[in-house]
Amino acid sequence: MEWRDILDALPPGRALGLACGAGGNARWLAARGWQVVAVDRDALAIAGLQGVENIDARVMDLEHEPIEGLGQFDLIVMWRYYQPSLFPAVHSQLRPGGVVAISTKLTGRFAASLAELQAAFDGWT
Repeated sequence: MEWRDILDALPPGRALGLACGAGGNARWLAARGWQVVAVDRDALAIAGLQGVENIDARVMDLEHEPIEGLGQFDLIVMWRYYQPSLFPAVHSQLRPGGVVAISTKLTGRFAASLAELQAAFDGWT
């Protein structure tokens, strides 16, 4: 089963795409009825999302700007962006029953092991 099959099974709601880049995942979610807040520090990437239906695209540096003012979300997506320092804020912005979808790299700055992810999200409900 692919990650999109899993997300496709969720009822559309409000989604947050952290470090969304060019917004491929944001566009995919928006096309399925999700209301998406897509954030990235790359202004050029965000400019490409301006005016896309169901997407509120914002330039944000996630290492220096808080996400708490963005509201509550049913889904938070962190694709190839593993930033454990954001997890408390992610947890506080996730609605009860919400889902966090994370994909990490196997090596490099945004790499994480399955054990790290399990430990980071242990106790979340």
